[in-house]
Amino acid sequence: MSSTTAAELAAQILAAMDSPEVQAKAEQALERSKALGFESDWDAVPEKLRAFRQAIFASAKVLPPGGSVETGVFRGGTSGPLILSNPPESFHIGIDPFGNAAQSYPELAEAYAQWKPVRRTLKRLTKLAQERDVTYLHYAMGSSRFAECDLLEVGQQVRVVHLDGDHREQAVIDELAYFRRKIQRPCLFVLDDHDSTYPGVETAMQKAGQGMAKVFHRLYDYPGFPTKLGFSAWVHCS
Repeated sequence: MSSTTAAELAAQILAAMDSPEVQAKAEQALERSKALGFESDWDAVPEKLRAFRQAIFASAKVLPPGGSVETGVFRGGTSGPLILSNPPESFHIGIDPFGNAAQSYPELAEAYAQWKPVRRTLKRLTKLAQERDVTYLHYAMGSSRFAECDLLEVGQQVRVVHLDGDHREQAVIDELAYFRRKIQRPCLFVLDDHDSTYPGVETAMQKAGQGMAKVFHRLYDYPGFPTKLGFSAWVHCS
C-alpha cells in the first residue's frame, strides 16, 4: 500500500464504486439508515446520497481498515452509512455544535437549535454503533475548536473524513490542514457543498489540498436552488 500513489488509489476507489459488491452494500446501508429514521439535507437528491454511500464503501474495499470522522451530523443521514461502512472495533467521530454555535446554513438555524431531534439522532447513532461493535464519539463543538484542543491522536487509523460543517474558506482550510497533518495513512476526504453556492470550499482546496488526488467532483440539481449543488471526494496520502 505504501508504494501506491494517491492518484492510483483514487482511480481504484472510483472503479470500485461501480462494483456489484459495493453497490449492494450501499443499498443495504440505505435501507438500514431509513429503518432507523436517519435523515439528510440531501434526501431530495437520492443520486447524490447513493454516490456518497458508494464512495465510502469503495474506500473500505480499497484503503486500509479504519474509522471515520465527520464534521456536521444534523439528523444522521450520512453518519449512519459511515458507521455501517466501518469495521468492528473501529470508531466514528462526530463533530457538531448543533444549536450551540453559528452554523454554515443560516436558513436552517431553527432546525439546528431543536435539541429533541438532536438527542434522538445521537441515541440512534450510539445504538447502531454498539450493534456494529464500533465506538461512537461525539464532540459538541465546531471543527475549529476540535482542532484547537487537538483531540485527534497522530497516527489514528482513519479511513474516511467527511467535511460537512462550516463551509467558509478559512474553516475548510483549517480542517484540511489539521486532519491531513494528523492522519498519516491513505484516507478518503469527502467535501460536501463543493459548489458555487459555497465557493470557500473550492478556494480552500486550492490552498490546502495540494497533493490530494481527486476521485470525483459531482454537481446536482437541488429543488429550490438556482445553481447546482454538489460534493467531491479526494484521496490523501501522507
